[in-house]
Amino acid sequence: MIVAVHQPNYMPWAGWFAKAARAGVLVLLDDAQLPRGRSWATRTRIAPADMPQWLSLPVLRSPANQSIVDARLVLGPWARKHAETLRQGYPRSVEVRRIAEQIGRGATVADHNTGLIREVLDILGIRTPLVLSSTLRLPATESPSERLAAIVAAVGGDTYLSGMGARAYHDPAPFDRQGIGVAWLRPPADAPEHSIAHVLGTLGVVETRAVIDRFEVTDAG
Repeated sequence: MIVAVHQPNYMPWAGWFAKAARAGVLVLLDDAQLPRGRSWATRTRIAPADMPQWLSLPVLRSPANQSIVDARLVLGPWARKHAETLRQGYPRSVEVRRIAEQIGRGATVADHNTGLIREVLDILGIRTPLVLSSTLRLPATESPSERLAAIVAAVGGDTYLSGMGARAYHDPAPFDRQGIGVAWLRPPADAPEHSIAHVLGTLGVVETRAVIDRFEVTDAG
């Protein structure tokens, strides 16, 4: 079984959902440390009317090493503003309206983003089961690759699906020790880099799913 592992990002790009579509199980790495500064866990990029802009989640930064599952969102008008920006930017999209209705639901970054991810998966017809890494209660490991291999083994997988960007720091040894293969998800040359909300708002469900289906799984890095 192919297993994909990814942080629960804020309305991530199409490649994130291409990973989900190819996997037998998708593990949300909600107990990973929330990166300091700019992070896809707390911001996303849209481009209504071809005008790029960022939407950023306001996070209470305490303590410094808090995990995504513990990072709490600031109360305030940001959710209404983000939702209204999406509705106004893509006024004809039913799918974007569904996404906008989910913004602001959840007290933590993990809960909030996971709710949005579940909504988008439903819109796209992707039925891959989700598992939260925090529920696996795995012991600490010495390296990211060891942790990923342990997660794949814990959910019964035999293949880890990675994005191409991870090649630079991928360590095959932990996977080899557990008999886990590694596959790579290669995006098409024209893959849209903006948020899935932008892609849905611009292309609609059918064409968005066609974009996702053009990502290629390969065992060659």
